[in-house]
Amino acid sequence: MEPPPSDISDSEDTVLIEEQKRVIENQQKKIAELEQLLAMKAVEIKQGNIREKEQEQVIEAASHEITRAQIKLHRLATRSSSASIIAEAEIAMDALKQQSIHQSSEEHLQKDAQRLLDAATFYFSQDDYALATDFASQSVEFTNMVADTNRDRPNRVTVAFNSPVRLQASNNVNLRQMPGTHSTVLAVLEKGTFLTATAYQGNWLRIQTDQNRQGWVSNMLVEVSIVK
Repeated sequence: MEPPPSDISDSEDTVLIEEQKRVIENQQKKIAELEQLLAMKAVEIKQGNIREKEQEQVIEAASHEITRAQIKLHRLATRSSSASIIAEAEIAMDALKQQSIHQSSEEHLQKDAQRLLDAATFYFSQDDYALATDFASQSVEFTNMVADTNRDRPNRVTVAFNSPVRLQASNNVNLRQMPGTHSTVLAVLEKGTFLTATAYQGNWLRIQTDQNRQGWVSNMLVEVSIVK
């Protein structure tokens, strides 16, 4: 005698949940391995074992791998995993608010991080866990950037984001070859241009446009893009 349909459904749901958990765990393991590799390369760069020109290539390759894995993980987000990442973002934001922030660039970043966290909370309430996870992860990136005490040091290195941050130009902005106001201007991006930030150095963000232009922009001339 066949079991009732509800029993079959419950059994199938359990199998799917277990399979999804395994996929998520594998993706998280891959991301952790890539982050460890990126950290090792950063140490080598600090020690002068990698030439400056090679630095960008090394970090960019690892950053793209992490980004692809992170996006896949976000698509598999569940309610519990999404809630966990939002909680992480809230704790990071609360800790940041306890610090003294004096620079306008840091205030700007903190406001953007809060906007991303608010968006994550909203979409979580709408049961859109993938989007909630994405916004919460972006919020953590900007919060960590503000909290990074090494950003103002002369020998600062490029730090890759684990999750890409979607932005748009809040004014016409110069896209530069390297971080710094004396670097070559590659193009002028018009206000409203959509960008994706993959790393930072000091108060500069390494970005890519939808037209595949790549370079650096000042974080003061862009803002987060809350677009579904």
